[in-house]
Amino acid sequence: MKSSYFSSQDSRSGYCKRGLLFCFLLLLISMTGCGKKELPLPPPEEIPPGVVDLSGNLDGDTLTFSWSIPEGKNADLLVGYQVYRSASPIQDTDCPDCPVNFWLLGDMKISEFNTSDTESRKLVFTHILEPEDKDTMIAEDSGPVVQPGSDQKKRPDTRIYQYKVVGYTDYNVKSPDSNVISIHHPVKTGEAQNKGSHEK
Repeated sequence: MKSSYFSSQDSRSGYCKRGLLFCFLLLLISMTGCGKKELPLPPPEEIPPGVVDLSGNLDGDTLTFSWSIPEGKNADLLVGYQVYRSASPIQDTDCPDCPVNFWLLGDMKISEFNTSDTESRKLVFTHILEPEDKDTMIAEDSGPVVQPGSDQKKRPDTRIYQYKVVGYTDYNVKSPDSNVISIHHPVKTGEAQNKGSHEK
């Protein structure tokens, strides 16, 4: 009887020890899990200033754009610019309040320019039009269509092309849209939507 009693007591003691060990392991795992951290969020940023002096011209098949890096609050956060374009037949510009689809034409980092360009705060972007290139760009909604000036003739074989630039920071905080400019050229040339490049 005594042997059976002690054997039963030892068995219960073993179960208790295993139970305590199991609880300790669960506690250890849960404490380890509490220390796990998620990926850090980017620090809050305010919107950087937008470009106000975008200008451009077309010489043959070469488009040249220029603008100044704006000054003011958060201007030092700007790291690059995206250039956007839209294309509409001249006859479709009779609806000034209709939304316009812009396509991403090029993306550039401010650091890619020469120091002299950065010091003068003037950036230049060139884009070559080639008929064999395909349209592979991403659309983005924007504001109203800019009507051509009264001194510009509406030729049936032309399109109105509009351009804008948008700055961004390291955390992809976008600036307001720049001023929108319009450039007219023949449909045959204008159908090319190609890779852009920038001057240094």
